[in-house]
Order: sequence, then structure tokens, then C-alpha cells
Amino acid sequence: MTVTGIFCMQADWSQAFDIANTKPRPFLREDESSILVPTMYCISEGIRVAAADGVDLASLSYGNGGLAMLVVVPKRGDGLRALEGSLGRQTWNEWRVAFARASRVRAHVYMPRFRIEQELSLREPLSAMGASDHFDKERADLRWVTAEQPGVRVDSLVQHAGIIADEKGTEAWSVTHGDFVSMGAPPPPLPMRVFRADRPFLFFVYEAQRDTILFMGRVTFAKAAAEPPPAVKK
Repeated sequence: MTVTGIFCMQADWSQAFDIANTKPRPFLREDESSILVPTMYCISEGIRVAAADGVDLASLSYGNGGLAMLVVVPKRGDGLRALEGSLGRQTWNEWRVAFARASRVRAHVYMPRFRIEQELSLREPLSAMGASDHFDKERADLRWVTAEQPGVRVDSLVQHAGIIADEKGTEAWSVTHGDFVSMGAPPPPLPMRVFRADRPFLFFVYEAQRDTILFMGRVTFAKAAAEPPPAVKK
């Protein structure tokens, strides 16, 4: 028996990137070589950017702000592997604290558009977590999902996941197979910052209120390509 589950997400940025501003810009890879990749650009109003231990952070919101993409860029070009080795709840909490302390600013935001797809067999990791019986013909007990006779087992459990980030927003999938008039003085302009995701970075698509990570991944452009995938029209 093959088990299949599907999760999909499609969300527009709260502040979209203008495709006219997308141009080939340098991206420094882990081996210190540089590659030109289509890089999006916008001036984001009221964004939170922060710095934590060895990384620069920016949170790009979707829609009304319930969902966001946290972009984590190591300050060192070769810092991605060390960063990945330190990932955990404590690191995530430190990043959230850094954002809580950060003021909202205007920022020049540069980020490459990207598309990532990966297929992963879940049999080995699930077996290591104690679910090996589901894959064993003699020990499998799947009466809670099938009315078939004993002997039915899970033959394969494969997750195909992907994410596309372009000028309009993000599409991700996982298959386990009021105008107003103010009479006072205008507020002072927000300070201006620059945030560049121009070297290998991590991203996390998360639900802010519940502090739940929905998707995560890494962007490295490790494989040389004449042109990364074009923006997807939605």
C-alpha cells in the first residue's frame, strides 16, 4: 500500500517585487565563486530586519501578515554549514527575540528568485523513529486505515516537496505522494536599511501567530546554470 498526503500553499507578498527591477546580480557561492542570478529588488516599507549571532535576518510577510518568510543570510560566505549545524529551538527563539527588539524600517531588499524541488523516501527516518512495523509484512497493523486482511503493509512513503519564490509571492507544495485624513504632522520617515540575500542562505515559511514552520530550505545555486527558472505567472 502506498500512502499519499498533499499540502499546498500559494501566497502573495504583502509588498510585491516589481519584475522590471529583477536583473542579473552576483551571488557568491560556497566555493567562493560568483554566479549571476536573476535577483528581485524592492523598497520594502515597515519591514523588520535584524542581526543575530553571525547572521542577517529579514522577515518578508505575505498577505495580511499571518504568514511570512524568514530569510537568514550568514555574514560569512562559507557560514551556511555551521549555521545549519546550530539549528534548533534555541536558535529559532534567538532570532524571534532579535526581531521583537528590531524597529520597523524602510529597506532596499535584494533576493534571488528561486525554485527548489526534492524527493525523499521517508521509510528510513520513520523506521529510525520507531515506526518500522508499518513496513513489515508480519508486524504491520493498518486496520485503522484499511479494511483489508492482515498482511497489508506500507511499501513506500515518499515525500515530494517544492517551493517557488518569485516577484509575486510564493507557491509551495508537499506531496507525501479605508482612506483617512490626518490633521497632525506627518510621521517622520523610517530609517533606511539594505538587506541582501546574495550568498547561500536559509529560508523558513512560517505562521507567525502559532510560531509554526511550514516549509524550510536552503538556496545555494551550487549547480551552475545559464539561467535559473523564470518567474511563474499566477
